[in-house]
Amino acid sequence: MSLPASTAGSASGGSRISPAAVGLVAAIYVHFLIFAQFGFLQGIRAAGHPVEAIHRVLGAMALAGIAASIATAMALQRREARFAGAIGFALAAAAGGLAAFAFAQPAAGMGMLAAIALLTGAGLGASTVAAAILLRRFTGGHALGVHVGAGTGLAYLVCNFPAFFTASPSDKGWISAAAALAGLGFALAGRTAAPVSSDGPYTGLVSRRIVAMATLGFLALVWFDSAAFTAVQNSADLRDLFWGGPRTLRLIGATHALAALGAGLLIDRGAFRVVLAAAFALLAAGHFGFGSSGAALWAGPAYAAGVSLYSTALAAFAALGPGDAGLRPAWRATWVYALAGWVGSGAGVGLAEQFGRVPLWAAPAAAVVLAASLLQLRSSP
Repeated sequence: MSLPASTAGSASGGSRISPAAVGLVAAIYVHFLIFAQFGFLQGIRAAGHPVEAIHRVLGAMALAGIAASIATAMALQRREARFAGAIGFALAAAAGGLAAFAFAQPAAGMGMLAAIALLTGAGLGASTVAAAILLRRFTGGHALGVHVGAGTGLAYLVCNFPAFFTASPSDKGWISAAAALAGLGFALAGRTAAPVSSDGPYTGLVSRRIVAMATLGFLALVWFDSAAFTAVQNSADLRDLFWGGPRTLRLIGATHALAALGAGLLIDRGAFRVVLAAAFALLAAGHFGFGSSGAALWAGPAYAAGVSLYSTALAAFAALGPGDAGLRPAWRATWVYALAGWVGSGAGVGLAEQFGRVPLWAAPAAAVVLAASLLQLRSSP
């Protein structure tokens, strides 16, 4: 599937921005970033549980996320997407609120942590799959990339706000619960937009083969990003150098926001493959720059830009292309988020923890897999 810029412009012109579509994406990413990927792990470690117990809890979250994704895709054949989205956000809000109470105590027990993990996984699984339908409905396909880019950028900007980034695990639980409740409101209140007449270059994204190849590309990106991010977070020196201080956090947040908006504009112009290729180039450059103190001024922003590029593409992918042909949006989302999201992130974290760093072969391996995926996307019908 060649993605020429000239054929996508008609699908995005002359439309108004849907606040509900932007808010839906922002709510999911704030809950995921501030809590599921960050605050929850902080809280577990602060409770003093052994590494093996932490892995079991995170594994339970991933399994719940995969199961909820599949269950939601099946239920959406009979149920309204707004209902499924509301259920997902309600579960996510419950997870955040329960974590806020649990982490305010001296030590949260494993039973409580397991319950939070299951609620978090189920909430994210249901809300992300439902969002694939709701984004299409709220935007009609008009400027879908810009809507997703704006929501993604807003979420990263919020999560890098110094007071939120440095908040306690308990406070991050409350922040994530508030974001999930906002997402519930957006899911229920969003207005349906008139659909576009043509999906331009993205019609071929609905085929099963192309969804599988795109999922493989996202898997490589998420895996490498998760490994690199974990390696930085496990090193106090690197963490302080590249994410330390309010000024640095604001710079990283602004970089995230601008890169996400840029990714959205490129997606709306048919440059989906360009976004993924640029994302990996920036991720790799930033990661290798982390090894040098002289790269502090550019490595962090470069890495952040790469994350926002692929995060925007990941959130937009399932909603691109028509929803009434080929593999439907809910199942596209299920494949991508279950395999690339949950499995990719878990494998990346495990890699970094096993080696204590990102091994040198990881970047070439991810590059080869991504290149194979992009070649298939180019050649699709």
